[in-house]
Amino acid sequence: MEGVILAAGNGERLWPLTATRPKPMIRIMGRTIIERIVEGIKPITNKIFVVTNGNGLLREHLNELSLKYNVEIVPVVQKEGKGTAVAVESVKDYVSDVFVVASGDHVLDTSIYRDIVNFSKGENTITVKFVEEPELYGVVDVEEGRVASIEEKPENPKTNLANIGIYVFNSSIFDEIKDIKVSKRGEKEITDVLRGKKVFITAKKWLDVAYGWHVYDAFKLLFDMEKERIDGEVKNTDIKGKVIIEKGAVVENSVVEDSYIGKDAKIGPFAYISKSCVEEKAEIGGATSLRRSVFGKGSKAKHLSYIGDSVIGEGVNFGSSTQLANLRFDNKHVKVKTKKGIVDSKRRKLGAIVGDNVKFGVNVSVMPGTLIKPDAWVMPNSLIKSNID
Repeated sequence: MEGVILAAGNGERLWPLTATRPKPMIRIMGRTIIERIVEGIKPITNKIFVVTNGNGLLREHLNELSLKYNVEIVPVVQKEGKGTAVAVESVKDYVSDVFVVASGDHVLDTSIYRDIVNFSKGENTITVKFVEEPELYGVVDVEEGRVASIEEKPENPKTNLANIGIYVFNSSIFDEIKDIKVSKRGEKEITDVLRGKKVFITAKKWLDVAYGWHVYDAFKLLFDMEKERIDGEVKNTDIKGKVIIEKGAVVENSVVEDSYIGKDAKIGPFAYISKSCVEEKAEIGGATSLRRSVFGKGSKAKHLSYIGDSVIGEGVNFGSSTQLANLRFDNKHVKVKTKKGIVDSKRRKLGAIVGDNVKFGVNVSVMPGTLIKPDAWVMPNSLIKSNID
C-alpha cells in the first residue's frame, strides 16, 4: 500500500504565514505539519507520493524528511486544473491497487490513518468526524454505513458529520474521477464521486488548519497529545502546569505555564509565558508577556512587549513596548480581513497574525485581528488599525 499526501494548495486563507512557505511547511512545536503526516503514514505504507504545485522549498523539505524517516517520498506535480479530484488523479500512474490519501494541511492523531486502512479492507472509504461547526466543511449524510450525500459548506447542515479528507481508495476510483465536471468554484471535487462509499467514523483528534488563528488551535491539539518533559536548562523559574522544554533551551528568572519551549530558545529574564508555543531559537525576555500565542522560530521580543492570542512568523523582531491588542472594546467577535474576504474568527480574543521577518519599532500598537505581511517595517510610535499587505 502507498500513501498519497495532497499538498498542492496555495493556502491563501493562511496568508501572511504562507507568503514565504507552502502551507504544509508551517512549523508547530518544532516540526512542520507535513513532517508529522509523513511520520504517521510511514508505518502503513512502503512509499509516499506527495502531490505538489512544484514548489522548490517543499521539494527540498521532502528530501530531508525522506532521509530522516528512511522512507521513499516521491514528489508529483499536480496535473493541470484545480481541485482534490485533479490532485488524486495526478498519482494514477504511480500507485498500485490500494492507497491511503491524506491532506497535507491537517493536524491530527495520526493513528487515524492506520484505523481507516484496517476498517476499509481495500474498499473505497472516507473518514468523517462529528464537529462543532459543520457549516465549515463538507457535511456527510450517512445511511447504512455509506455516504448518502455530501454538501459543501451548507448554511443549514443536515448533520454535524464532516468529511475530514482522509480516504482509502483503490484503482477503481480513477474511472470515476475522469467523469467529474468542473464545479462552480472552478474545481473538480473528489466529493462528486463519494456517494455510496464506505464510511469510517473517527472520534480521534483532528483539525483543519485553514486560517492563521487555527495554527494556535493546532498547537493546543498537539500539546495535549504529548507528555511533559524538561530537557533544557531551567534557572530560578516558576513552572506551572504542564510544560515541554526542549534540549538546549534556557529559561531563567521567569514564569512558564502550560507551554512549549523549543530547542535552543532563550526565555528571560522576567518573561511570562502562558499557554503558548515558543519555537526553536526564539528569544523572549525583559518583562515581555506571551499569552495563548505561537511565537516563530528565531523571533525576538526582549523588551516590555505584550503578545496575546497571536501567531508570529519566523525571524520577527519586536521593538521595546510593542503591544498586540487582542480584545475589542465591545467584547464582540474579532473579524479579520483575509485574502478570501471578511471572516468572523468566532473569537472574543484575537491579536495579530504576523508574517516572517517583520520588524517592529518601539512603542507600536497593533489592533485586534490585524494581518501583517512578511518583511514589513513598522515604524516607531505607530498605531496599526488595518492589515499591512
